[in-house]
Formats: sequence, C-alpha cells, structure tokens
Amino acid sequence: MTGVTKRFPGVLALNNVNFSLEENEVHALVGANGAGKSTLIKTLAGVYPPDGGTIELRGEKQVFRKPMDAKMKGIAVIYQEFTLFPDLDVAKNIYFNMEPRYFKHGPINWKKVYAQAKALIARFGLDLDIYTKVRNLSIAQQQMVEIAKALACNANILVMDEPTATLTISEVERLFEIIEDLKKKNVSIIYISHRLDEVTRISDRLTVLRSGTVVGSAVTSQTNKNEIIRMMVGENIKNDILPNPTVDTPPVLSVKSISNAFIHDISFDLKKGEVLGIAGLVGAGRTEVVRALFGADKIRSGEILVNGTKQNINNPKDAIRCKIGLLPESRKEQGLFMNLPIRRNITIVHLKAFLRGIFISRSKETKEANSQMKTLKIVAPSAEFPVLNLSGGNQQKVVLGKWLCANCDILILDEPTRGVDVGAKEEIFQAVSHLSAQGKSVIFISSELEEVLRVSNRILTMYKGRITATLNQNQTDINLIMQYITGGDSNEQLA
Repeated sequence: MTGVTKRFPGVLALNNVNFSLEENEVHALVGANGAGKSTLIKTLAGVYPPDGGTIELRGEKQVFRKPMDAKMKGIAVIYQEFTLFPDLDVAKNIYFNMEPRYFKHGPINWKKVYAQAKALIARFGLDLDIYTKVRNLSIAQQQMVEIAKALACNANILVMDEPTATLTISEVERLFEIIEDLKKKNVSIIYISHRLDEVTRISDRLTVLRSGTVVGSAVTSQTNKNEIIRMMVGENIKNDILPNPTVDTPPVLSVKSISNAFIHDISFDLKKGEVLGIAGLVGAGRTEVVRALFGADKIRSGEILVNGTKQNINNPKDAIRCKIGLLPESRKEQGLFMNLPIRRNITIVHLKAFLRGIFISRSKETKEANSQMKTLKIVAPSAEFPVLNLSGGNQQKVVLGKWLCANCDILILDEPTRGVDVGAKEEIFQAVSHLSAQGKSVIFISSELEEVLRVSNRILTMYKGRITATLNQNQTDINLIMQYITGGDSNEQLA
C-alpha cells in the first residue's frame, strides 16, 4: 500500500500511508484508538475506496471496489465481531455461499461440503467438529471457524483484528500455534492488537499509526514496548497510578452468601473509596457476580446490603435506585445507544434531572455532557457527536460519564480497558483513582492481572463460580493470583 489517503467529512483518516507485507510474515499494525488502523484495513479489504494512493499485490496494481474484489484476490479479514450463523454447523458456516454443487445452479452437494470442510480442518489442525452447531462452540472455536472460512476462500493474506480480546491464556497459546502453522503454509498475516506483549512475541515486523499517519516501522526483535508506546502516543506513559489508601469505615456494600445458577456462596464487603479488584479466568464467574449485583441476573439465595440496609435488587432499576452503576463487559450491546449523541447517552439514566416542565432541556443536557467530557477527557467535536463514531476508549468514558451523571456511589467496571489503546487505558486508570479519592467505591474487573494489581486495594480471586481468596494488594503478586484463579488452595484470607 503506497501513499494511501482516505478522507471522511471533516476528517483526514489516512494521510499518505505506506504499508507492506512480505510472504510468510506476521506484520503487526498498532496504534491508539482512532489512529486509522481500521480505516487502513477496510481500504485494503475493499470496504472503503481510497481517495489517493495505490494497492499492489505481487507487483500488480489492484482496484478493490467492493469486499468481494479483495476476497477474490486472497485477502480475508477476521473482525472482532464474528459473522457466523449460530444455528448452522461448522461445515455449513465455512462454505456458506460457496457450497459445491452437482452442476451449475444445481442442488448443493452436501457430501462434498462436509468432505472439504473435514480436509481443510485437518490440513490446518484447527481441532473442530464439523457437525457441531456454532452456538455450542467456545469463542476460541468460533474464531477457528472464521479462520477456516478465510482459508476456504484460498486466502493467503489474513487480517486478524484484536483476535485475543476474549480468549483465555491457553486459547491464546493455541491461536499462536495456529498462526505459526499458517506462516509455514504460505499465509501472511496482518495482526492488529493493543496487547503489546503479544505484538512483540508473535510479529516479525510492526508498523505504528498515529492520527492517520505512519510514525514508525521496525523489525519487532529490534524494538521494545516502551519505544512502541512512545511512537503510539507521542510521549512516555507514566505508570505511577497507585491505589488510594482506604480507612476502616463501615462497608457501603455487603454481599452475603449470594448464589444462582452461575455463582456459589459469594460474600464480600466494599468500603467507601475502595477499589476492589476481581480476578479470574474467562468463565470463572466474575461477570455473573456483578450482573447479580446490578439486578441483571436474579439471585436464588443470599443478601445484598447497601449502607447497612438490605436491598431487594431484582432489576437494574433497583440497582440504580441504590446508586449502583455498571459499565458492562460489552459496551456496544449493553452500555450505549450507539446511534444517539454523547449528550443523550450521558444523561439517559437521569433524565428527570433535565426536565423543564414536561420537556427535556437540551441546554441543561449539553452543559452536563460538556462537563463530563472535560472531566473524563472524552475526545469528540461536540456533545452532539454520535457515540457510534467514537473510539473504543472514548466510548468507555461515555458509559462512565453516564453513571457519574446519575451520581452513583458504587461503580462496577467490567473489563473497562478491553479493546482500548495504551493512552486510553492510562486515562481510565486515572479516572478510577480520582473516583476513589472522591469517595466513590469501585469494583474493577480485568483479564489483565497487571491492571487489577495496579489499581486495586484488595483483590478477590474466582474459580468456577466461587471466591477462592481475598488478597491485599501489597501482600500479593501475579504468581499468587494465578494460583488462586487456576484452582489452587481456596478460601485464604489475607485481608
């Protein structure tokens, strides 16, 4: 890709970008949210026509007017949101719309579909049952189906967009094995990730984008994380966030032996101004605990007390009444109205406060939205900007602003840094620290154990729906946490 430029109304998304990919190479594409990574990939994949520059494959100039043009040339993109049919089996998903037929426009040769799918999976070692419905597969297995779909099209350039965002540690290792095997079979890979440990491990080269411009390219083995971060954000990141000390005060939230189909005998206290981390592998029950606290899932037994008073939290409305807010794991599906502006997303939970007579005061909404945007450093042209067009980090901050607008005292942050860049992560950590200093109480969930250690006063570890330990931040480390989230000794109390 040479001199690629792409403009949208009022925005220069790509400015004279050069990018190359060699045979049998993993080339990482990194950059902050809004740097232009997605636009560059969509230009390569035929989603967006470039406004300038050229694309060449093996020395031949290409013009991709639609995604099928790129697909026919062996370019396939695996996006974060999978495009699978849950009620079809693996084989039918792999060859959907490409099924072999007995003759042109004739009936589908299903025997050949399953035979080809079986051979393809065996060739690339994808460990899938071709007869299993996709809805019964794990996220990692669904990702393998997406890879198989691409390979069925004879793709020799594979773009992976945040492929490990929802994978467990063991699943990430398996994905890396598959990537190495694909390289040996003449597949070149463009790897997009915010996880720099993965980038430095799996890629041969890397290119850094910032504000739609290439700011650096390097052989991965000849650079390091700090240099990559400096290129991404234009400055060195300060990693000096420390948990605020908490005083011995009565708990603002007490959870006593709550259980449902997913969690068992969960008990803990949360104090005023405390950041309580919850660590566990995917499927450990972290999200299920906070969904129960927020009334999204019902509890079968146990009690929830807020400021010493027992509360019946049967739905999110009850939780909001108790001044509990939830930034959910899936912000797009559960936390935001994507087609509404920042203004309305921030005020939506607390609209009564913006009434003027029987009408909602737009000026009052705008004033509040502008205040939250300034406090949380939400980058957008105005409060009228659609949330849909914000970067992932700014979307997360809009959800946080919604709960601050509602004046919540207890904030539950479920994977708040997933899919956001290094700079946005630091701003989220700063926001958590400031909220704690203001007396807000925070429950912080992250699959990144370094993050949990960094921001939390205490840490709950979970395994198979149960709490296995309660650890003081200054008395633990990643190795000890790993012991408890992988089924080590349980019920150790260090707090």
